[in-house]
Amino acid sequence: MEAYRNIRPEELRCVELGHGTSRAWICPGMGGNCLRLSIGGAELLRTPESFERLCAAPCVYGTPILLPPNRIADGRFTWRNQTYLLPVNEPGRNNHIHGFLADAPFVVAARHTRSDADEIELCYGSALDSRYASQGLLFQLEIRYALGADGLRQTILLKNGDKPLPLGLGQHTALRAPFLPGGIAEDARLRVDAREQWTINRERIHPTGEHADTPLAQALRKGLTTPCAQPLSALFTLGEGGMELRDRAKGAAVRYEVEGYPFVMLWNQDASREFVCCEPQTWLVNAPHISLPPAQTGFFPLEPYEERVYRTRLNLGV
Repeated sequence: MEAYRNIRPEELRCVELGHGTSRAWICPGMGGNCLRLSIGGAELLRTPESFERLCAAPCVYGTPILLPPNRIADGRFTWRNQTYLLPVNEPGRNNHIHGFLADAPFVVAARHTRSDADEIELCYGSALDSRYASQGLLFQLEIRYALGADGLRQTILLKNGDKPLPLGLGQHTALRAPFLPGGIAEDARLRVDAREQWTINRERIHPTGEHADTPLAQALRKGLTTPCAQPLSALFTLGEGGMELRDRAKGAAVRYEVEGYPFVMLWNQDASREFVCCEPQTWLVNAPHISLPPAQTGFFPLEPYEERVYRTRLNLGV
């Protein structure tokens, strides 16, 4: 944790927000990602040690935005008589994974410093990015971060263009464990309002369509101890209770609230690092290939010129 304190925001090409003793570092040039969030002496997010580290793995630090989130089988799907082709960037499983927003450049549209919050607004247009535009995926995405006494609020506004958009949006939020000075990973407890767990084909990490209230889902609702000590890769329907990473010894917790994301993937890179990713997403992994109703898969497209809003909040509590 001390190594993170020695990094300057300009080294990560970040804009620093400040409110009281809280600090948030936003990187417009790499997906509008919040790479560091410090509240009350706690470091809530996994922060890269250098900009080069971030470029090498943009999806495992901070709060990267994904469109589409997670995996698409064979990097292709057909919807409304159009076939979408995405690069197979997970060749071992023959999947496309995580889309292109995590390293996309955003423009700073506005900056406001008020007595109650420090805010920044970022904007991205896919028409200027051939990776989306070549598929006819034309949209505008705006992010507003507001750092105040109630933590860091993020609002995403997605504005569609003149064609239907097969929308899947998510985040790959990497929470540090431990997040307090002097804390140890063994004292961490992860509580998630996990409802049904979706069975996953382990060869390709795709849902099979089966889902149930499993012992793991029940354990998460009560609080899963040492979530970084054993490999974790599981997909759940998410209730309204949000997520919490608690330090049991020190009596503090990182609280993560989300709005508009009915699913969550939990992942900790085979327990090889001191972090756990809580990945809220609007649709199931590989949703366009799953033969279930949209009410179960979350596959709700944006019609031409339709807009949709998604919100999250990260804070430190007791």
